[in-house]
Amino acid sequence: MFMLNYVTPEKAEGEIAKAYGIYPESLGVPAPMQLLSVSPDLLRLQTASIGHFVSQEEIDHSLLAVIRYLVAQAFDYDYCREFNKGMLQAQGMTEPELETMRKNPLDGPFESNENALVAFVIKAVHDPLQITRKDIEELKDMGWSEKAILEATSHGAAMLTHGTLFKTFMERE
Repeated sequence: MFMLNYVTPEKAEGEIAKAYGIYPESLGVPAPMQLLSVSPDLLRLQTASIGHFVSQEEIDHSLLAVIRYLVAQAFDYDYCREFNKGMLQAQGMTEPELETMRKNPLDGPFESNENALVAFVIKAVHDPLQITRKDIEELKDMGWSEKAILEATSHGAAMLTHGTLFKTFMERE
């Protein structure tokens, strides 16, 4: 799967097995996490990040999946696009809703403030220099804390890192 010597779930031991253990057996260990096993420190950091986003309560988990899906879509990160699409569809999101969000996140099936946060993150990862104080103030006026705005944007931006690593090291013929 990758051009580096990564640890498969079947061969995972110790710290790597613990990191892999956060994933339900039905889901399996996502390939990007397996790639990170090449560097247990990076795997540990990513596992901690996942733990944070699972435990935080301000940003709905479906919204985070939408952010991952749309960023992966925009940057041709096929693995995570399909992975997150599957998660969203398992939660009841339809193909027409996904298509609507791909065209304009502001028209998504969420509350208007949630759609606005998603649109902000997509704008930020596409062209961060176009973000203005007004954009941030509008989100704050909709009830988003600065912490949520930063964390949602960080979550979306992290997809660029993981997509780059995945595409760089995946096995090609």
